[in-house]
Amino acid sequence: MIKDLFDLGAEAFILRSLDDSDEQAKPIIFLHVAKTAGSSFREELAERFQPSENVFVDFSTVELPIDLKKYAAIMDENLLELNDRRMARCRMVSGHFTYGQISGKKNLVQSRLVTFIRHPISRLVSFYKYHCSSAHPDNASFKKDYTTFRHFVHAPENINGICRQLTPDLVTNGADAAEWIKRNYYWVGIQENYVASVKLLFAMTGMRFSPRHNIRVSDSSYADVDPEDIQLAEQLNAVDMQMYTVLAENFSPRWEEIYHQTDYDRVFKVYLEGQ
Repeated sequence: MIKDLFDLGAEAFILRSLDDSDEQAKPIIFLHVAKTAGSSFREELAERFQPSENVFVDFSTVELPIDLKKYAAIMDENLLELNDRRMARCRMVSGHFTYGQISGKKNLVQSRLVTFIRHPISRLVSFYKYHCSSAHPDNASFKKDYTTFRHFVHAPENINGICRQLTPDLVTNGADAAEWIKRNYYWVGIQENYVASVKLLFAMTGMRFSPRHNIRVSDSSYADVDPEDIQLAEQLNAVDMQMYTVLAENFSPRWEEIYHQTDYDRVFKVYLEGQ
């Protein structure tokens, strides 16, 4: 699990991953947190791990508006289609599902869980701006429900959304959530270090990586957002903020190692020379 990266260092962690045939045989399950560069990352995965399944709500086939309850129900229904027969042939599954939605499905939850996280406030700003834009098919309903960023931030469904999506029920303490993620996720990426993050995952599976996709990039600048609203968002999302800070600090001394080991196939040469 990703905890071993912080305990062992990048080289030892990648070498151990390359030798772990049991884990390598499992499909990758990508829990896609919205506005964390996940659409771009999903395409990188899909180019290399096929057959794959993308579990999603097709807005072109459902009646709008669609609320959170209806969205979750459609996702649950689509996840049911991933039976043992399909999962036995699948190498990657992705989607905006939660850990809670897959926790009772052994063929999913016992696979290689991966995810991307991002600074929680940058993510919230990007999420709000994207859903208000014409790029989102249900933007009219979204703008009606959340007339301002402050209304959006205040809504309970938008508070500590990263931890609520990625963990069972660890929404009261961000440090505990970070530790749980470290013990249960095969890999975690940090959006602010996108390239190094993905280079690490692909090195763990014996692949090189250079970014090819840049999909659904949204404005996440704070320039046009009231500073008081940013402060309010930080206060309300203290659990997500703490979780992100813990993981970002754990990764901080490893980024240079990750680049060093993955550049020029260094870690693969070490692997071939090892006993």
